[in-house]
Amino acid sequence: MLSNAQADERGRLTVGAGAFRAATWNTEWLRNTRRVPEALAVIEAWDADVLVLTEVDEALLGRLNLHVARGGDDWGYGHSPGRRKVAVCSRTPWRDVDSVGHPGLPAGRYVAATTDTASGPLRVVGLCIPWRDAHVRTGRRNRVAWEDHAAYLEPLPELLKQESLRGALVVAGDLNQTVPGTRSPRPVQDLLARAFADLEITTAGRSCGNRLLDHIAVTSHWNPLEVVLECLAHGEAPLSDHDAVVVTLEQQASL
Repeated sequence: MLSNAQADERGRLTVGAGAFRAATWNTEWLRNTRRVPEALAVIEAWDADVLVLTEVDEALLGRLNLHVARGGDDWGYGHSPGRRKVAVCSRTPWRDVDSVGHPGLPAGRYVAATTDTASGPLRVVGLCIPWRDAHVRTGRRNRVAWEDHAAYLEPLPELLKQESLRGALVVAGDLNQTVPGTRSPRPVQDLLARAFADLEITTAGRSCGNRLLDHIAVTSHWNPLEVVLECLAHGEAPLSDHDAVVVTLEQQASL
C-alpha cells in the first residue's frame, strides 16, 4: 500500500487518510502560567490525533482543545483533583472509558478508552507505571524499590491482551523503564517484556541522550512510518524532566 503520509516543508510527515499521529509526554505537573503556553505551543505543533499525557495538571489539560478521558485522582499520595497521573486526549469523543483496568493495578495510573479515527475505531490505553521508589521514602513508605512497579506489571499482560481483542490498539505513556532495559533489575525488565510481548514498542532503542522512559506501542494493525523524539528535558530551561515522543502510524494493508 502506498503511504498516506507525505513530508511537509520541514521534512516531517503530514497525515492523510489511513494514517494518524500519536504522542506521549510526562509534563512533570507543569502549571506555571508563563510556561503552560510554551507547552501548549509544543503540543499543538505535534498535530497529534491521539495524545497521552502523564503527570499532567489541569492548568495544562484544561486548555487543550481536545476530548479528554482521565485516570483516577488518587494514586496513594492523597486525592489530587487538579492532577492526573495519566490522561488520554483525542480530536474525537471518547467512549467505553475504563480508569481501573485491573483490581491488582496500583490505582490512578491507568485509563483506556475508544475513539474514532479516519481508519476506524481505535482503543487507546494510557499508562503511568510507578517509578522504582514509589511509596519507598515518600507516600505510604511501606514499599521496597521496584515493588509497586512490579505489582503494576504483573496483571498487565492479560489486561493488554484483552484490550487488543477489541481491535486496533495503541498503548502509550510513562513506562519508567528504558526499552531495552539498562538500569532496571532483570526480573523487572522481563515483566515489562512479557506485558508488551504482543505489541511493537515503536520507541525501543531510542533516546535524546537521556534515558527515554515514555513509549508508544501498537498492535500489528499499524505500521510506524516516523518516530520523532521531542527533547523537552534538555536546554537551559527544560519544559519537563521527560522527553516526549511523536509517532506517525499507517494502517496495515492486510488488516
